[in-house]
Amino acid sequence: MTPKWLNETKISACNCCELSVSGKKSYLDKTLSGIRQFFAETFLQELNAKKDGLLQKLDPRLKLTAALISIFALSFIHRPAAIILTYVALLLLAFFSKLGVWSFTRRMLLTTGLFTALIILPTVFNISIPGRAILVIYKLKDFHVFGINLPSTLTITDNGLRFFFLFWLRVLTMASVSVLAIATTKREHLLSALQALRLPSFLTMMAALAYRFLHILIKVVENIHLAKKSRSIKL
Repeated sequence: MTPKWLNETKISACNCCELSVSGKKSYLDKTLSGIRQFFAETFLQELNAKKDGLLQKLDPRLKLTAALISIFALSFIHRPAAIILTYVALLLLAFFSKLGVWSFTRRMLLTTGLFTALIILPTVFNISIPGRAILVIYKLKDFHVFGINLPSTLTITDNGLRFFFLFWLRVLTMASVSVLAIATTKREHLLSALQALRLPSFLTMMAALAYRFLHILIKVVENIHLAKKSRSIKL
């Protein structure tokens, strides 16, 4: 009779080789995983483009033209209320296109919203945009760091906050328009629409290359993070 343990194919490490890794994922792990899943479902697997929704039924040329006009018009809007109404309309389009409003909003905030906020964060301070002080960070007579003269007063201004919110909201809405148009259109239809609009051929070629190598870029980013994380694992 063959021993029971000989028929088992499960391989596991011994107690001396077990890794002391916490079962909880860090915020960075969750963010990278969410971004990877978003790009994979939207651009690689084309799951959203295959759904039976409102935007999926529209002609790709009409959809792309409307997206370009919307992005161009948003760059001239300076009232936050108008941009907010536009974003609400985009959420309604996402709902009727079966994209999932909460999932769409969360992923856009984690990608475009977060990175845009980090880039334009210095604009809220008086050293970038003067204005009435809302919050005083520090106020000193002479402030030196490593021999560098810094402003004696650092505050968050009303003009800076107004510019920050308007710029952030505009970029988020523009990116949402682009993602809605791309996510609900199959790759071959999107490239055909670009050619039908008589855009320069190099733009169409760049879009095709971006689609082709996007999965490679995502994989490289994951591998870099995994390699960095593996250095902190204790045996």
